[in-house]
Amino acid sequence: MNGNLRSVLCVVCFAFAWGLFPVRQALRAQEPAVPADRLEGDVEAEPVVAVPESGAPVVESDAPETESVPEEMAGASEAWMEEMDEQEREMLWTVRASALYRGNMDVGIRGVSSAGAAPPIAGGNRAPAGIGGLGGYANRNYDNGFVYIDPGTAFPGTLIPGLTWYWGYRDGGQYNAAGETLRFTKAGGERFSQSVVRNQKLEFDEETEAPGFSLELSRDWKVMGLDSSVTLGFNGFWMDSVEVAGEPYEELVRRSTYRVMDTYDTSKGGPPPPAPYSGTYAGPGYVISNIPQARDEVTTSSQTWRALGRVELEVESELYQVWLGPRLDCALRDLDVIRFGIQPYVSLSYLDVEATRTETVQWSGGAGGANSTMRRSAQASEDDLLPGLGIRASVDWAFLPTWAIGLMGGYDWVADEVEVQVGGVETEVDVSGYVIGLTLVKEF
Repeated sequence: MNGNLRSVLCVVCFAFAWGLFPVRQALRAQEPAVPADRLEGDVEAEPVVAVPESGAPVVESDAPETESVPEEMAGASEAWMEEMDEQEREMLWTVRASALYRGNMDVGIRGVSSAGAAPPIAGGNRAPAGIGGLGGYANRNYDNGFVYIDPGTAFPGTLIPGLTWYWGYRDGGQYNAAGETLRFTKAGGERFSQSVVRNQKLEFDEETEAPGFSLELSRDWKVMGLDSSVTLGFNGFWMDSVEVAGEPYEELVRRSTYRVMDTYDTSKGGPPPPAPYSGTYAGPGYVISNIPQARDEVTTSSQTWRALGRVELEVESELYQVWLGPRLDCALRDLDVIRFGIQPYVSLSYLDVEATRTETVQWSGGAGGANSTMRRSAQASEDDLLPGLGIRASVDWAFLPTWAIGLMGGYDWVADEVEVQVGGVETEVDVSGYVIGLTLVKEF
């Protein structure tokens, strides 16, 4: 990310320069004035006649005499100048308070959806009950008949194992004379299938900004005729909340019901007894195989659900900095109320990042087009101390002897980022960026 803190400090320097100009003018106005008649060259003096007690007039002098200016008044201007020079050389305290704006900071977001859970409907894949498998003998109950095991079906000594006369059917339409087969059906099968339509990564790169403030304390002195200082500063920034959202996940879920159709071979025994027919365990009777020749599934109904996963992420950050660095100021040659300053510095930043992730899975469809919503939220935070460097420049205008206002601008570089992991989404915050601001300056 990028920093902006330098611009506001420049405004402070400008105000400092403006303050010195009225002070100098005020002190000059207080310089003692020398009367004009005492600053003229030679003054012709009239002779002074002294009259002694004897009464004879005596002329004491007829030569011109020049009066001298008093030493106190003559040295006033020089003393004032020395005092001002001394004030400029002595160390001063300067306080700067700035309203700041920081921009061009980066927030990177990478992750995936955690959707894909089972749909919000009961059940799962299951076969119709009571009809057994095709791998062995069983008592099979159908919706339109039955095929059970008789005494000889599984008996090892039976001439033809696997046959049974213990069976029955209800409808003559179950017999296919052309194919010489009997068909039995059983409903109640259920099957689910899922297909992912979209499962994309979340990728966002956002810029954020932050209002803030700065407080600075400087110790000033003269170096080679220039104003210099060492400044200790504190900054605080509260980043605008970054909010992003996406729909990276889409899934289709299909639920189907089906019935099983088992086919039995009757080619070796001829046409079966007419329906309805019901054999007995003891027999005897018409025999068929206990295991179906074939088993088929016929879909009877289907429903489709659409799942859409929406991910929302909110990132909030706070930044606090302590920094230290030298500062150099100079005034315009003919207008010393305008001052320019430049300041490099090193900093230590405390960055606190909090991320909140919310994912909503919206299921729609099914019987009657009903909707269902699942919502999950998670929150995490991270903080760190990060070193950095920066530079700023300023211009100040002194509107009173010890007060100034100004503008500043600069760049603040922070060495690393803070990363936060929450719910499969990684957030990186980089607070390096530019800083600009408005500064109020007071000298003590």
